[in-house]
Amino acid sequence: MKKQSSIILLLLLLYCIFGTLGGIFFRQGGVYENYYWLFFIVGNLFGWSSTWLLMRLYARFKSANVANLVSTASSTIFGQVVMWLLFHSPFNWQMLTGLCVMLAGMLIAVSNSSTTDKKEVAK
Repeated sequence: MKKQSSIILLLLLLYCIFGTLGGIFFRQGGVYENYYWLFFIVGNLFGWSSTWLLMRLYARFKSANVANLVSTASSTIFGQVVMWLLFHSPFNWQMLTGLCVMLAGMLIAVSNSSTTDKKEVAK
């Protein structure tokens, strides 16, 4: 079980990194119009990779709902913090509150260690 958790955490971290890198390239493509297509293609390469990692996450979690919640929330939190650090985007208390609520929801969802659907348990 410990190895399974480590694999899930690694997949989740890579998913967040690849998704955020894709977002950074898309952002750059919007800012530097001369490099639009280059950034578009590179951003999509990271996007496809993160989608493959997301599919691996769905395969590892027993509950699709928990996998969706954890991947979406962690990617959003990770991406917002990285964008804030790289581009010095405004970050106010409302955004921080929203990210904290997302983190709390993610922790509540995974606090049940089984993370299985009741229908799956009955099988």
